[in-house]
Amino acid sequence: MRTENRLTFPTEPVGPPVTSGCGCAAAEVKDEFGKQRVFPVQILGNMTDVEKSAEGPDEERPPLGNWMLQHPKYEEMMALQVGDEAQVYCAFLVYLDLTQVRQWHDVSSRGSPELQVVLLEGREKDGDPPQVVLPLPANRTLTHRCLRSVLSLRDPMLLCAVASDSSLVYQRLCDGLLTPDPPVDIQDQGRRQHRKRRLR
Repeated sequence: MRTENRLTFPTEPVGPPVTSGCGCAAAEVKDEFGKQRVFPVQILGNMTDVEKSAEGPDEERPPLGNWMLQHPKYEEMMALQVGDEAQVYCAFLVYLDLTQVRQWHDVSSRGSPELQVVLLEGREKDGDPPQVVLPLPANRTLTHRCLRSVLSLRDPMLLCAVASDSSLVYQRLCDGLLTPDPPVDIQDQGRRQHRKRRLR
């Protein structure tokens, strides 16, 4: 005769739940063979007064999802007192991208009182000359006066547009007109004509 090892959960646990630091509990239940087993369960409902006192006052706990606002680098940028909160937030996102994703070296932030923005400065590779990055929201408009002020800086400048979904687009700013590279299909067409001339 074949028996199946099925678990039956009683209405009340055998022992009191043991809470852990992650807000979970381990409840002891018995299977149909009388064996006690421990399973993690989620604690629902309001916290007790003891748990609330251990957590501290509500104003000291940062709201969920706002860990970036509590980051020391973000607080350092806000302390520069230049730019609005949206531009500072964009600068912090670009800072995370440069340091964590692109692995830039010596990335620092500084304020520009003339432009009223937070600028980032760093090296793409160790030993490369420093580059300045101007982070701006994608919907922000730039005046000619602002562009002239940006281009007056001697360091190479990158403009980083930050979209509402945190997508980042980097563009290199150059003084004057820069001739773009021809499209790939035109380059291929020129090579084919050159080959035909050589064959003739």
